[in-house]
Amino acid sequence: MRTVENSVSRTRARNITWLRAAGSASHPSSSPCSQCDAGSMCQIAALGGGGLVSALDTQIGVRAVQAGESIYRAGDALRNLFTPRCGMCKSVRIDREGRQQITGFKIRGECFGTDGIATGRHESEAVALLDMQVCTLPFLRAEAVADALPEVHRGMKRLLSKETSDRENLLMLVANRNAEQRVAAFLLDLGARFGERTANSSLFPLCISREDIGAHLGLTLETVSRVFSRFRRRGLVQWEGRVIRILDMPGLEHAGDG
Repeated sequence: MRTVENSVSRTRARNITWLRAAGSASHPSSSPCSQCDAGSMCQIAALGGGGLVSALDTQIGVRAVQAGESIYRAGDALRNLFTPRCGMCKSVRIDREGRQQITGFKIRGECFGTDGIATGRHESEAVALLDMQVCTLPFLRAEAVADALPEVHRGMKRLLSKETSDRENLLMLVANRNAEQRVAAFLLDLGARFGERTANSSLFPLCISREDIGAHLGLTLETVSRVFSRFRRRGLVQWEGRVIRILDMPGLEHAGDG
């Protein structure tokens, strides 16, 4: 038994050594992760306690994307996992009747692109909402590291589980709550996610159009606008350019709970 365990350990070590060497040979410059201050907020960097980034090192790239540009399209082969270095993007699907459904928004440090893992092709399109930079992680390399390092494998499973949970929560939100509850829950969730990065969940950028918010929550543009107007009149929220400030957190939480 010990001989088998030693053999597995040696194989894993060779795999990681090879991966690191391949990265150093093809990308002699320093890793983008060493120049990024996202830290523990980056879901990719946090995988396996940093083991994934340590193994792939400089194979992680950075790509500039203009507002409105597709990062990948539905049907594209899965080549990379992504995370915003700065900026925000949306994930878009088209239903059978040709209507746009926005399944989520990703902010700095949040991994996306996992929709292609099951079939090898992306099921949705990722579109930049702002000029942004995304970090790219070669999926096949990441998969090889996950096979070699159990802690990275467990981290990737948790990441996929969270994506599934987020989709289920969105379905429940749309199916079981009225318009005010949906919009309030959306703002509270977005504020909490930004708050993890800025320590202020009541003040954050809202560069998402009301039309896109409606496509995400199953509401019309007009309904979203009416809800925002009611929230503003009741002193729950306030806009400062493209920044939203939650003025009454308990009040907004009450609106979300109904």
